[in-house]
Amino acid sequence: MNRFIGFIILLFFALALPVLADLEGMVVNVAQNGEITVNRGIADNVTPGTRWYIYRNGAPKAEVEAVLVDNYTTMVRVVSGSGVAVGDKITTKPFAAAPKEKKETARTNRTVS
Repeated sequence: MNRFIGFIILLFFALALPVLADLEGMVVNVAQNGEITVNRGIADNVTPGTRWYIYRNGAPKAEVEAVLVDNYTTMVRVVSGSGVAVGDKITTKPFAAAPKEKKETARTNRTVS
């Protein structure tokens, strides 16, 4: 009986650890309409609502949320941040500080007479 309980506990940890581990990947597509695809999916235990944090060269770019999950890819929506590009790294580890929002500045053409 004790061996059976030990086996059950070992099996639990063997199955739970991959789910609890940090899930890393990368952005594989950014469509013109703004749709972003990452290279993680159902096979990686991704579910709708999974949050990722996107980095480029170690700098935070955006926080995204899984919307449509396929076997090996996921379409995400941007929750905060901007400037996501193909090749950016994704991780489930939250940012130490929020990404800076890209400020749009209006340009005006003034003629001085």
